[in-house]
Amino acid sequence: MGLALIANYAILDANVVYDFYKKNKRSLENESWWENKCLVLAALSRVTTALVESQDYKDYVKKLNPLLTKNYNYENELKANRLREEVDSLARSMSLVAAPNSIEIVQRNYIIYTLGFASESKEIISHIVNAVLTGDDEFRKWFYENQGDFNDEEYIIINDRSLKHKININSEAIIPYAKDFLLVTLEMVIFLFFLGNKLTNNFFFPNIDHRRKDRSIEITTFRNNCFRFQIH
Repeated sequence: MGLALIANYAILDANVVYDFYKKNKRSLENESWWENKCLVLAALSRVTTALVESQDYKDYVKKLNPLLTKNYNYENELKANRLREEVDSLARSMSLVAAPNSIEIVQRNYIIYTLGFASESKEIISHIVNAVLTGDDEFRKWFYENQGDFNDEEYIIINDRSLKHKININSEAIIPYAKDFLLVTLEMVIFLFFLGNKLTNNFFFPNIDHRRKDRSIEITTFRNNCFRFQIH
């Protein structure tokens, strides 16, 4: 129950849990039981959310304070880089927790808990794309068409020690990240294209036409936006 307390305490004081994370980083990343993985993801996502919503992050990374962005300042850039590194470190840890061989409920929890700040780290975007690429049809349907209440929770396994876990995302929340998902997917498509591998319709963005005579790649996204890329 220790991880459950940590995950919940992260809502109250993310800084305390962040200090705990830095001291126990390796052990948290190496959790093997699926339910512990979900709790670690919940805790670290709440720490990351607090970080990206902090005033310093808004001022130095997102540069929303005109007084600080008017002129270049080396010290401000150092602060921005440090904050980015902290987010990237948390993102890498969450990806290690939800390793590719983790069961589906762990991958779902990863997406549920990281989607709100996915654009802050390419690590998160790449992990989500890989999870959808390697998931089955039911998983992809859940990702594309989920209309459930984000706050819904349920018992995955019912016993005297079981905990409730979030089960839904709002698929509309994916829309702002469509470009990021597309760019990561395009990198994979081009890599495979030049390797000469056969692409399949199981890709994250279905309907990939990779055999066009003009050597272009055409991708139709789940929002029916068509993108065509010329290969020279």
